[in-house]
Amino acid sequence: GGLVEGRTNEILIGKHQYSVGGISSCGIFTCESILWMMYDQEITEKTLDEIVEVGGLYTESTHLDICDILALERYRIPLKLGGESDFHPSSDELIAMMEEKVKEHKKVGFAILKSPEIVSVFCSYEDDRITVSFFDSHPSNTRMLPGAHFLGFESLQFLQEFFKDERFPPVDIEDSMG
Repeated sequence: GGLVEGRTNEILIGKHQYSVGGISSCGIFTCESILWMMYDQEITEKTLDEIVEVGGLYTESTHLDICDILALERYRIPLKLGGESDFHPSSDELIAMMEEKVKEHKKVGFAILKSPEIVSVFCSYEDDRITVSFFDSHPSNTRMLPGAHFLGFESLQFLQEFFKDERFPPVDIEDSMG
């Protein structure tokens, strides 16, 4: 194996939101992952397993809005919504905004919504360096990520490449009318 260029670590488990019955709970997984990282928890397979267990407690088919999740007792004190922005996940504007926010606040979790999925990015800023962690509760056979996973990146630019090339690639819609 080995890591893909630009990645600092990969933590994977076989369980994911669908295997634990949380078909529409990716927002809860997202908030739970940010909560763990805010408290400087070392992310291990055990940590990831616990995040998946919490997310799996929500088994309804209705997706919850991030604002609704942040109103839950578990999240309302430690996590605050600092704002909402509308960017394509691989846009330069998103990466610039993320860099600005993490330099300003030192630790920032971002919930990235690309309907119907929600994933998270957590960044911390120390010694003039940004540390980037990406969390996704969805499995992906095409990216050889069979379950929930954390991926660490050397920079926001490597995260942007991952978004553009792997996670949120552009979709070509061909004209099928002709």
